[in-house]
Amino acid sequence: MNLSNHLMDRATADSDVSVWDLPIVSEGEAASVATDPKTLLPTAEDIETIQRQAYQEAYDEAYEKAKSEAYAEGKAEGKKNGYEAGKEEGYAHGLGEGKAVIEEKSRQLSALISMLTTPLAKLDDEVEAELMALVMLVARHIIRRELKQNPSHVIAAIRQAVNILPVGTQNIILFLHPDDAELVRESLSFRDEDEQRWKIIEDPMLTRGGCKVETKNSRIDASVESQINSVVAQVLGSERGDDHAVSPDKP
Repeated sequence: MNLSNHLMDRATADSDVSVWDLPIVSEGEAASVATDPKTLLPTAEDIETIQRQAYQEAYDEAYEKAKSEAYAEGKAEGKKNGYEAGKEEGYAHGLGEGKAVIEEKSRQLSALISMLTTPLAKLDDEVEAELMALVMLVARHIIRRELKQNPSHVIAAIRQAVNILPVGTQNIILFLHPDDAELVRESLSFRDEDEQRWKIIEDPMLTRGGCKVETKNSRIDASVESQINSVVAQVLGSERGDDHAVSPDKP
């Protein structure tokens, strides 16, 4: 409520006060207005009311302004703090996820390398075994060809095997390939008394150039395959030599 309205309300409420209307004057006449001794003036109560209203209006205006400024400032500060907190939290979260991804990729890479390495190691073993088998096959064919061209090698093999036996050993059984058996009979020229000491048994399963010797207490394998396997074992070691052992061929 403003001052004019307040005075009008008081005038209407006061029965002793009449509202003064502007007198009608003709054109050219000077109007004289007498001063009414009862002209309305603000009382102390009116002034106090006006002051209270002005103070309240100023207070409300200042309060709203301060609240608005505080809200804007708080919003800006909160946004800043929230941004900083969010930034730190996001960085920490992203760093953790990044580390987890790197560790997972590292494990996958290690597994992949292991998968690639294992077949290669297995392939190396397989290639080595195949190459060794091929070498043994070639060596055996070369030896067989050499024995065919020079059959006297079997005599050396027999003598080497027999020399292992104790002196004076009787009843020696000599296993030979049929072709080698005929050659040995002709070369050694067994006499009748040798029949008590020697006995030749033909074994077509033996490769030419080798033999086997048996007695009552002994057994000597001097076959070509056994001699090759012995050489392989010395070169590669006993365990791996057994892996690459040569089997006899059929004649």
